[in-house]
Amino acid sequence: MPTRYRSLLHFTVTPRFEVFYALRVLEERSGFADGWRSATKRALPREFRSAAEGVAPRPLMWALLADTLRDSRPDPTFREILETITSLDDEVFQRAVLSGVFRNEAVVRDLIAGRQSLGDAVSAEIETNRPLLGLLGLYPLKRSSAMAGAFTRIISEPAKFRSELSRTLEIFWASAFSNDWKSLEPNMRRRVEEMEKMSASASLSVFGEAAKLPAVFDDERRTVNNKRGAIVFRYHDLRDIYVIPSAFNDSHLWGAYADSSGWLRLYFPVFDAELLEKSSVRSEPPLDRDVSTRADPALLFRALGDTTRYAMARVLARGPRTSIELAKDFAVSKATISHHVQLLRQAGLLHEQGTDKGVALRLDRHALEKLASESAPAIFDSDQPLVIKRSRNENGKRK
Repeated sequence: MPTRYRSLLHFTVTPRFEVFYALRVLEERSGFADGWRSATKRALPREFRSAAEGVAPRPLMWALLADTLRDSRPDPTFREILETITSLDDEVFQRAVLSGVFRNEAVVRDLIAGRQSLGDAVSAEIETNRPLLGLLGLYPLKRSSAMAGAFTRIISEPAKFRSELSRTLEIFWASAFSNDWKSLEPNMRRRVEEMEKMSASASLSVFGEAAKLPAVFDDERRTVNNKRGAIVFRYHDLRDIYVIPSAFNDSHLWGAYADSSGWLRLYFPVFDAELLEKSSVRSEPPLDRDVSTRADPALLFRALGDTTRYAMARVLARGPRTSIELAKDFAVSKATISHHVQLLRQAGLLHEQGTDKGVALRLDRHALEKLASESAPAIFDSDQPLVIKRSRNENGKRK
């Protein structure tokens, strides 16, 4: 491959897409990242829910909002992401989001200028863009729906919407994702090193296939094609190709942005499921947060009330063990161990660290002491309504 085409490739680690894709995964119902999703939802404050629903009523909306950074530097920090969003010109912001939905540029221009309503724009693109409009909840259009409301505010109140978006991202980052990012970043950098070596002597075509990029590079015709084989771009229109490791882009989304001169920059957040598995993602709320309002004695007592889990807790208090090692220690199946680990995790008792052997678990003494000390006030809180109900044991039988 000519050197000038190989030089198009750049590798970087940045939360530019990751923070948005993590938010998408947070609201997805798929089985992907279940442990991370549960832990993160426990860590987020109540105000996050209403803030997130206001700016992204459907998970796919987060991917569209990532396009607001189309003209930013390729590898912004989180602070730079916020600064870019808050400083964007209203029309630039509107165009970035709306162009990700409506393919006709004239429709986008008319929406921004107020010459066309949201309903008119949807009607104009039903025949050519029905699947995406359906996924976004814009077709059939219900004017009272949350998604219709979000797009209406983007069109009529872009500055206010940007402020709400920035606030939502800030809550997510400060309450939960900043810790995850610190854990993910080292493995992402190692992944970048691997891909750089992989690309050193490979053509774009060979590298793209080896790195599992969600587009096909045809070195012979010098074109970038979609997976169905249709030509999307030509090499001579490309200025840069950025390849970014991702722990959350399981939908294999990618971006293509043209600058004012017409040059294209391609962004490929490459999904790697092992990044999340090998990283020390948070399994409990950060210890410096006030957890007194979330203490749930039932979770703590349920977690330690089973003899097997209590024995596991004692083992993990003496040193880290992986789930596979625990399964061997207790001579039970990995599925059984996973069940017990999940209950200990839900109670906020585990610290998890990615290693070469997998995720190493250990009992977090500080978390145990903190949860135990705050369970007593929760039990004796006379202001809370008293609810008496029969529960089921883990086999589904009434107690």
